[in-house]
Amino acid sequence: MADVLSLKDAGNALYASRTTFKPTRNIRLQLSLTVRMRSFFYNRAACGMALNRTLEAISDAQMAVDLDPKYAKAWSRLAKCQEDSANYSVAISSWKHALECIPTTNLNSSEEKLRRQIEQGLKTTESRVKAAQLAAQAMHRAIPQDVFKSGDLPWDRAKAMVPEVYDRPTEAGISSACIILRANKTIEKLSDGVLTDKRIFRISDPSWSEKYNTQIIAEGASREAWPGEGPERVIELAQIRVREKGWDNTRPALSLTIRLWVMNGFTAYRVMHDYPAAVTWFNNVLELLERGRTIWNDVPSEDRGAVFTDNFVRSVRSFHLEAYLDACGSELGKFVRKYPLKRLFELADELYLDSSKPPPPETDRASILAFFRYPAANALA
Repeated sequence: MADVLSLKDAGNALYASRTTFKPTRNIRLQLSLTVRMRSFFYNRAACGMALNRTLEAISDAQMAVDLDPKYAKAWSRLAKCQEDSANYSVAISSWKHALECIPTTNLNSSEEKLRRQIEQGLKTTESRVKAAQLAAQAMHRAIPQDVFKSGDLPWDRAKAMVPEVYDRPTEAGISSACIILRANKTIEKLSDGVLTDKRIFRISDPSWSEKYNTQIIAEGASREAWPGEGPERVIELAQIRVREKGWDNTRPALSLTIRLWVMNGFTAYRVMHDYPAAVTWFNNVLELLERGRTIWNDVPSEDRGAVFTDNFVRSVRSFHLEAYLDACGSELGKFVRKYPLKRLFELADELYLDSSKPPPPETDRASILAFFRYPAANALA
């Protein structure tokens, strides 16, 4: 990329000096390099897709279209990667960009074939959107206003039970009221909320989606996070930033990146019901967490952040197990062989061994349920 830009600058300088032969040669070199570089990123995106490294594939496909905005194949590959990560709206936009790059008349046979493939890809994405909407409608029904205001919803009951529950001896058992109430109070910390108890996701503001996206942009810019990079690249960038700016600057960026991926996984799983996409997002989270815990194993927890704690990792693994289980059985109605049951059992065993350990003595009741009892039960189920 640097070679392309330097050749472009050199060509422009030579043109300004009226040296006509050399800029023509340099511009030809620039175009040749551009074609080779766009093909490199296009092909590397294909490798990323084959390895289920969706974020890296998206990044490479985006580089290809940035180098050549008229590269229809790169737009179609970008669209497919975006679809696989449940980013349906941007995938549809990319499919349409791909179609715009193909002539409308006098097409040769290869262009005709490519156009048919892109049109089919667009139809497939649109059908996945419709299927996800139907699944959401079937599973999520609107609460009537009289019921909503009745004071008898789960969070209302939990609030009413809290005084009695906290007076109850631990030996008598722990009520889920503790965990439901905690989850309901963490809208400002959405990732913590859904990992604490995914059953509670209460949003009363109709403009929440717009505000959430605005918040992502604002926090991403202020913390200089890396949500569009893959786990391996994030680790590389984080190591560089730790050396240059220290943990106080790096920790918020890592935390935001991981939490955004968690929320993407939650949205794919609970809202879009795209289980393979959810597995992909949680795979990214777990890979980054495991790499980080290994590389920074001697860094104090308060420096590297709460996302690397045992409780956080355990809750992500529990969510990942649920998504993997559903991905084993269906991908919008189709059996998926790339999620073997053997791996499902391995994930369940690993989670149970980890979550069945006795919690530290100072652990509060809600945390015992959220980070020990529920993950263990999930593994056994």
